[in-house]
Amino acid sequence: MTAAPDQDAGCPLPAAPSAGSYSGITVPVREQTPSLTTDVVLPQLEGGDQAARDRFNAAMRASLADLSGGAANGALHDARLRCGETSRVTRIGAHVVAGVLITDHTWEGGPHPVNQIGTVVIDTGTAQPVMLPTVLRDPGQAWGALATTAQSLVPADGPTLFTHAPGADDFADWVPAPEGLTVYFSVAHARGDYYPVQLPWNRIRDLFDPAAFAMLSS
Repeated sequence: MTAAPDQDAGCPLPAAPSAGSYSGITVPVREQTPSLTTDVVLPQLEGGDQAARDRFNAAMRASLADLSGGAANGALHDARLRCGETSRVTRIGAHVVAGVLITDHTWEGGPHPVNQIGTVVIDTGTAQPVMLPTVLRDPGQAWGALATTAQSLVPADGPTLFTHAPGADDFADWVPAPEGLTVYFSVAHARGDYYPVQLPWNRIRDLFDPAAFAMLSS
């Protein structure tokens, strides 16, 4: 018996075995302030190159700080998206490390909890963050092609990802994998607030700078 299409179509594939000397872990963060209770796990790296590891870990902590702001008298907890996506180090490749932080934010007087997301992608050769517009051959042209590919991977009973001309903001939350580019698209709360879709490299690789593609797919 096959799973329902909305559970499988476009879901990220399981992570491939790690390459190199890094290890991905999650660290519990439990904090209490007058305005916010935090109880989440934070993706972190151990081992490997210190500069790249420190940059990844600091970026994840900065992402948590960003997700913690903006609402008084609230609470931040771990969350789970479609495809079973939770906070984790998603990729340890030969030239790149990546991870996703997924939280559930509730606050006093709010109508419902809201899922939030942060992603980190680090080039381990330079210890610098990788931004999606910088690795595309022609970002202005690429957004439309990426959007078309993404929507084609959403099942008929899934959400419409774009009701506007796609742009960089629609692809702000992403991580690479050997099989493709996983993007966490912002959708209606009833759909989980974010909807992960993995775009296979064989359908989008021509949109990428060749050197960047080799790095991201390593």
